[in-house]
Amino acid sequence: MIELAEEAVKIKKSSSNVNRFFSALSKYDDIGTLNYEMLHELIERIEVHEGIGTKKNKTYTVDVYFVGVGLIDLEKLE
Repeated sequence: MIELAEEAVKIKKSSSNVNRFFSALSKYDDIGTLNYEMLHELIERIEVHEGIGTKKNKTYTVDVYFVGVGLIDLEKLE
C-alpha cells in the first residue's frame, strides 16, 4: 500500500512538472529562434557528447533537457 501511495505522489509531481512546462511554452506563439529568455525558462540543461568521426565528418550528439519534462526522445515520437 505504501508503494502505491509513493507511485501516486510521483505521478502527481510528474504531471505538475509537465503542466508547468506547457504553461511556460504557451507564452510563445512562434518559437523560430530561441532567445535568452526562452532558453532560461524552457531548458534545464544541454549536454553535448563526445564527437564521433574525424575532422570534417565529425558528428556530435546533443541532448536537450527541458524544464519539468527532461529529455524528450524524438526518435520515439516518430
